[in-house]
Amino acid sequence: MKFKKNDFLGILLAALAGPGMFLIILSAYDLWDHRHSPLLGFLAVNIAIGGGLIGAFSRYIKNVGRFLTLLLLLLTFVLAVKILQWTGNGDSGYKILFIWLGILDFLILNLVVGWEFLANGLVPALDRKTEKKLLTQTNEDVDESVAN
Repeated sequence: MKFKKNDFLGILLAALAGPGMFLIILSAYDLWDHRHSPLLGFLAVNIAIGGGLIGAFSRYIKNVGRFLTLLLLLLTFVLAVKILQWTGNGDSGYKILFIWLGILDFLILNLVVGWEFLANGLVPALDRKTEKKLLTQTNEDVDESVAN
């Protein structure tokens, strides 16, 4: 399999998405002191699998600008929540607003990636398979009519 231009985004995502999400979860739930427990290993493995899947299927993302915009918005919302926590405004309504905006952005990001995979990966593959099947049936019909 040859690397394409679109694969560099996948390599970057596979390398950075997993550790980034792991650090966000550690920070959000304050799990820094859970050393030598199976919790951190369990979290790391599950997040690494997700990061690998994101990297593998990023080949089918054709509209990279929309994807990166939603990703940067998500990082901005997470950073806004962390800044509110650091400044002592962790109990304000703005924190809840940014959390909900981050959740909505994450859901939209998942929908965009799923749609891109369906539109650019799965549907064309199924179309090629159908065309190949129709071509073999047509060839068999032609061979059968020539034999008669």
